[in-house]
This record gives sequence, C-alpha cells and structure tokens, in this order.
Amino acid sequence: MEVLERIISKLQGIKDSLPDIAEKVVNDSAPQIEDKIIFQLRQGLKGDGSYLPNYSPVSVAKFGKPFGPIKLYVTGDYYQGLKAKAFGNVLEIDDTDWKDPMLTLRYGDSIKALTDQSLAELQEEEFIPRMIDEVNKLLSA
Repeated sequence: MEVLERIISKLQGIKDSLPDIAEKVVNDSAPQIEDKIIFQLRQGLKGDGSYLPNYSPVSVAKFGKPFGPIKLYVTGDYYQGLKAKAFGNVLEIDDTDWKDPMLTLRYGDSIKALTDQSLAELQEEEFIPRMIDEVNKLLSA
C-alpha cells in the first residue's frame, strides 16, 4: 500500500504543478508564437481569421505595395517588436514598436492574436511535446 501512496502523492504533485509547467512551456515557446503571428501578418491575416484591408490602388501604383491585404510591413520593426508572454493562464502578445497603438486602434487587437489554426499547430508542435518533457522530468525525479 505504501508504494501506491507514493505514486498517488507524486501524481498529485505533478497535477498541482501543471499550471506552472504550462506557463513555463508557453514562455519558452515565445519565439515560435511570435513567428506564427508574423507568418499570419505576412498573409494579411488577423488572429480572428479575417484579413486586413487591401492596399489602396495608390499604395500599389506609387509605393510598390503588392495587391491584396495589408501586411503591416515596411521596415520590419513591427514584426520584430512582437513579444509573447504568459502570465498564469493568460497569453499576452504585445509589440514594442512605436506604431503599435496606432495600428491596434486602426485594425484591432486581433492583429496580435493567433488564429485557431496557428494555436492548434503550436499545441501539436510545441506545447504538448514540451509539457510531456516537463512532466517526464518530474516523474523521473
């Protein structure tokens, strides 16, 4: 019976640690989260699944912008300013670029959000494998 009690105690400790493990895993995956958002923005795709408005004909003709949705890319500062951070059970994605307040006001908070597809990919490719690794470390301790 003592063996079962030790196993149950260890599993309870792991269960209690899961929120902290999840926060660590998401924070360790911040570069991948930021890359997913950049990938979306390069397509003109917002986190809610809608697209940014198309470039105007003037932007296309005069400034050489591509046809299709706005990409929020001129110098790359906006993309490089994206920062993902988990606090408890909240994922916050901010941008350090000075244009962020204006762009967020104009296009909405969803320019800095993950689509359902991007989130599912991150869960499969990053979060779940990293969670399993962290739980395995606790099991072998």
